[in-house]
Amino acid sequence: MRRKILLIGFALSIVLFGCTTQPSDEDIARAIEETQIVGSTSTPRATNTPVITEVKCSIEEEQHEEWETTFCDTFDDNSYEWELGLDPDFGTQTTISNGKLIIDYESTNQTGYTTGLSLVIPFWESKDYVVNILGEMDSVFNQCTWGVMVNGFFDTGVSFEINNQGEYFITDSNIPGEYYLGNGEYGTHNAIKWDAPNSITIVTEDDKLTFYINGTLITSYEYEYSNNNDISISLWAAEGVNVVYDFDHILIREE
Repeated sequence: MRRKILLIGFALSIVLFGCTTQPSDEDIARAIEETQIVGSTSTPRATNTPVITEVKCSIEEEQHEEWETTFCDTFDDNSYEWELGLDPDFGTQTTISNGKLIIDYESTNQTGYTTGLSLVIPFWESKDYVVNILGEMDSVFNQCTWGVMVNGFFDTGVSFEINNQGEYFITDSNIPGEYYLGNGEYGTHNAIKWDAPNSITIVTEDDKLTFYINGTLITSYEYEYSNNNDISISLWAAEGVNVVYDFDHILIREE
């Protein structure tokens, strides 16, 4: 396991990430090309690694209670050294206030709604674990999601995200030529609360991912392990969308 806070993100096509229908081959090729160009020029920014010798945690999570708690942040302070402040490149303002990590994204329409924000914030590394995040989106727009990415970043990662309309999306970077929101699986579930806080839990074990919302099993997904153990907050919003992401806590237990 290794503690890390980075910030990685870039603009991606709204055609690919703003809908649940499969885009055309031309859209896919264009988006992949744009992603590779921007991704090759962006540089992750790492913060210092704090020394944490004992993890005390009040977060309740029923999955694998016997495993060791290695990460527990209730955002009472910035002891885990999240990168805070204004990031004009991505249009985000990140703060910690009143026991929450808050990411405020403000976007303007500059390209005719052809781009958007796809942002991952890695914070830990592990192979077999339980990760639980309690979060919420505040937006009048539908084209925005939040969730967790595991098994790497945009090139190898698998993300599980939800929107504010009761939908969930599994996006797998390892599926050739089909990198759009929900390319692994998508659907709706009544366990997802509309316009309210939701608790996302992911269990990674034996190269299988199991997803829970508010303690309810949603689905399982077999994935190709990439040897990249990064765990990240994953956000997406279309161009022209304003959204505030609030996170109440993050918990990780390791086998």
